[in-house]
Amino acid sequence: MKLGFNQIVILIAVLLALLLIVFTISSSIPEISSSATVTLSKNSSYYFHLPNSENVYAVYLLSSSASGATIYLGSKPLLLSKIYVLNLSSGASANVSIGNETYSDINVNLASSSTQSSDIILTYIPQGFGVKQSSNVRAINPQGSGQQAIATSTQSTLPSTTSTSPQTTVSQPAQKLPASSQAIIDANASPLGTMINGFKRIFITQTSECTQQKYQTNFASKYGFAPSGSLSFQNQSAQTPSSVSSISSGLGGSIYNVTYYEVVSAGNRQFAIIQVNITSNSTIKYNITGDFGHTYSSMLENYTTLNKTTDPCAIFGA
Repeated sequence: MKLGFNQIVILIAVLLALLLIVFTISSSIPEISSSATVTLSKNSSYYFHLPNSENVYAVYLLSSSASGATIYLGSKPLLLSKIYVLNLSSGASANVSIGNETYSDINVNLASSSTQSSDIILTYIPQGFGVKQSSNVRAINPQGSGQQAIATSTQSTLPSTTSTSPQTTVSQPAQKLPASSQAIIDANASPLGTMINGFKRIFITQTSECTQQKYQTNFASKYGFAPSGSLSFQNQSAQTPSSVSSISSGLGGSIYNVTYYEVVSAGNRQFAIIQVNITSNSTIKYNITGDFGHTYSSMLENYTTLNKTTDPCAIFGA
């Protein structure tokens, strides 16, 4: 059928209106640059952006109960792109790579769940943190055969052999880590724990490379006068963290507090506390008390600034 001029004009107007609607909807979708708590009822979705990305992502609550939930995560439209499937118990979390195939960029924590809805905490993970995707995440490829779920954890495939010689298998008993050590491992694997260990790397690098001469030169260049008194290299060094240490303490059952400290010659300072459940390898809550912000977003901003600087004395204030 050949369209007339008036029909073409109407068709173009409709297409432009649709594009405007799509643009308006997309521009109103929130960006998660730190963390967001979302309450979803069953079979409902929440759409969001990630920093430096125009893609629209969706988190979808497939099912929910008092003990856990099944969550879908992926790009919009959800059913036409790769879907990440998370079966989480209440309080558990998983790191997922939805925008990058190499490292995770979002942490999904099932804060609580009921038969009708779930509270989900979405936490942004910068690519520079290098957080691997959790092994409990499965991927569904809609273009694959029968929507078959494919495990995303890496598996090693050994080559087959035609040897007929008998094979001897020796079973080694699994070495179970002390609960206190497992708690630190679980806390370190969380987005906040990964960031804290990123600060540790910065502390070690800058305190080892910032000499007194560099500090005085950079300080004078920035502020226009030589550092003295409380701003002198000796006084600033005494207040500057050189590393990060951590200890864990049991709160009963499988719940542990992992406390991080800035290692400072003038007296160590508390950096943050991450509470974990070592049974489900999940983060329950955290409390940030350090010098670089009291919220995840402010810590992330300070981390990004320090991580980008080429001045090894920046942590000293110069």
